[in-house]
Amino acid sequence: MSAFGLIDSPHGAGMHSARMRAVTRLAALGKPMDIITSFARREHRRLDAMLRRVRTEVEAGQMDEARASCDAFHRGLSLHATIEEQLFFPLFEARSGMVGGPTATLRHEHRELEAAARSMCEALSRDDRASFHEGLRLLEEVRPEHESKEEHVLYPTTDQMLSDRECAAVVERLERL
Repeated sequence: MSAFGLIDSPHGAGMHSARMRAVTRLAALGKPMDIITSFARREHRRLDAMLRRVRTEVEAGQMDEARASCDAFHRGLSLHATIEEQLFFPLFEARSGMVGGPTATLRHEHRELEAAARSMCEALSRDDRASFHEGLRLLEEVRPEHESKEEHVLYPTTDQMLSDRECAAVVERLERL
């Protein structure tokens, strides 16, 4: 699949329009060189907020709300990983020539993060708070370093390797999601 081809994701239709307006605002800032890094950082912060909400609802005993919030977090995490794996990682691999290196590690970590999120949601469906917290612990073991590698190394490097035309194509592609 082309790095600029359509993402084949069952979650694509659920992407929030406010997120796309944020992408458009980023592009309007006149800083096309950091479009991928900016998008990823915003998405990571959005997912962080969703996860805090789940944790708060579990701690407050609001289990119906926690289940719904956990499901939304899991869907958001899956979509985020899909965007990275089908758009951003191929750009990095094409420009750097490094296929199977850092992106292979990040893909593996995506599987770990998704498994932990799935475990958390399944635990909540059984009202099993202990198993929820175990899934949360696993997620928190991987997530900070994973996000740091993307935000501080992979995406800034990718942004620097893209031409203005390619940056515009990335923005256009993100707006269509």
